[in-house]
Amino acid sequence: MKKVSKVLEGAMAQAVFDVSMVGDKCWLKDCLMLQILKAEKSRGYIRLAASLKEWQIRQLKLRLERFAYRRGGDNVAAAKFYKEYLVELARRFGSEQHITTELALIDILQDKRTISSRLCAIYNGSNDKILS
Repeated sequence: MKKVSKVLEGAMAQAVFDVSMVGDKCWLKDCLMLQILKAEKSRGYIRLAASLKEWQIRQLKLRLERFAYRRGGDNVAAAKFYKEYLVELARRFGSEQHITTELALIDILQDKRTISSRLCAIYNGSNDKILS
């Protein structure tokens, strides 16, 4: 397995904790995106901040806080999901040395099923600018 950045590990651990506190099925990629938005020095946040204005990032955070923890999300335990998600990121971005929040951000925004992808597209017109 490729090396995982400490920031991404921390974001995933916090997402697992937050999901366990809610006790319901949540949108797990969006819960991770919320943690990336809180890690302002992370590579994922920096990439996002290069394309969105500060007020747009605040709105994105607020909306994700409202919708990511709603019922009807992913039907798998959060800890298991994030372990498998790391493997998927490593497979998908095999040419990268480290699995970072930036790679998770790219994956989340390319997944049209995520709330994050849809919200970023609203604020940015499309996700192409963020992803390029």
